[in-house]
Amino acid sequence: MAADRDDQPNRWADLPAPVRSRLLALAAEALGQVPSDQLPAQLRRFARFTPHKRARLAATALRAALEEDAVFRLHVAEQVPDPAGAAPAEAPTGAAQLDPVAQLAELFLRRPTGWNRQLDELASRLEPEPDEAASAVAGAEAAEITRLTDRLHAERSQARAERAAARAEVAELKAANVRLRRTLKSTRDRLAAAEAERDQLRADLDAAAGDRQHRDAAHAAATRRLKARLDDALAANEAERRSARAGRDAHNARLRLLLETIRSAAAGLGQELALPASDADVAPADTVEMRTVGTSARSMADVGGDAARLLGEMIALPHSHLIVDGYNVTKTAWPVLPLADQRRRLVTGLGAVARRARVEITCVFDGADLLSVPTVPIARGVRVRFSPAGVTADDVIRALVDAEPAGRVVLVATSDAEIVADVRRAGATAVPAEALVQLLTHGRS
Repeated sequence: MAADRDDQPNRWADLPAPVRSRLLALAAEALGQVPSDQLPAQLRRFARFTPHKRARLAATALRAALEEDAVFRLHVAEQVPDPAGAAPAEAPTGAAQLDPVAQLAELFLRRPTGWNRQLDELASRLEPEPDEAASAVAGAEAAEITRLTDRLHAERSQARAERAAARAEVAELKAANVRLRRTLKSTRDRLAAAEAERDQLRADLDAAAGDRQHRDAAHAAATRRLKARLDDALAANEAERRSARAGRDAHNARLRLLLETIRSAAAGLGQELALPASDADVAPADTVEMRTVGTSARSMADVGGDAARLLGEMIALPHSHLIVDGYNVTKTAWPVLPLADQRRRLVTGLGAVARRARVEITCVFDGADLLSVPTVPIARGVRVRFSPAGVTADDVIRALVDAEPAGRVVLVATSDAEIVADVRRAGATAVPAEALVQLLTHGRS
């Protein structure tokens, strides 16, 4: 061989067969003693095997690790005793008598300086003579056969032990399976009983809820009926109170008016001295439901003039009451003017008449379709009203006439034939709208 081969680190192929076998056996022994984190990745799964099983199953992986992994080689080298206490190159002469196979294995693993040269020298000593080669090979084969036979017996014994352990484990698993099946059946029975109890409780709860809903509905219906009866009783009581109050107010107003008339007649006062009703008193016309109007902030100018003769004589009677159909009069006198101007002219003219004749005047406008009451000027002695929502001015005029006591002079200024007929039947005197317009016109002239 060459003098030195330090440039050839892997000399596995140059090693004699006994040395390779020794190295594999040492590596198999060391595999179980090296920490797992320091083992090559391809050997970690074999660490739990027996040394014989490692050598048999992991031979290829062990050879690759011995050739390429220096750390693993050092761990394996710890398995080789060093009787001389030094490297083979420095060993005394007696060391030459050591087992050459062990020396070669240690050289391959530790690889001191010049190990390739020493490896070649020791390997040459192991080469048998030509006549001894056959016997050496035969002995090696016999030893290998013996070793393999022993390994086979050992592995068979191990396999039997593993089978027995597996049988015991299977028996234990079967027993555990039986116990688990029994436990599962018992658990299923308890679960079924719990579900049945739950269903029964749910059915009872639904029935109780249905009964409660029925009782609540009955109580609610009874409460609604009682509330409706109470509302009806309250409404009837309120209506009765209003009716009694309205009747009482109307009676008092009629009585007061009659007393005033009697007192005026007894005193012998003329119609020029007839006093109007006090503002603090309640006139019969005030008992009729109507919508009051807003007031204007501006003052009204005084309007003078005479009244038409016939209407002037009628309103000059003591305690007479003039009821004016507002829009019927304004559309007769000023049909082309806006409604606001018509109302202003009529109320202003009626105020002048009330000041001259000291007569009670009520002017009614139709407000059935109005959302809000319009603003009209203030005129002393003139009561201006709009009919309530949904009620026409004609109905308010009829109610005003009906509210007056028998014997009082009541005049209704309108040209509506239907109203004329109704107020005449009620005992009032109908005055054409033209007569009132003439009276207002003459009063301003």
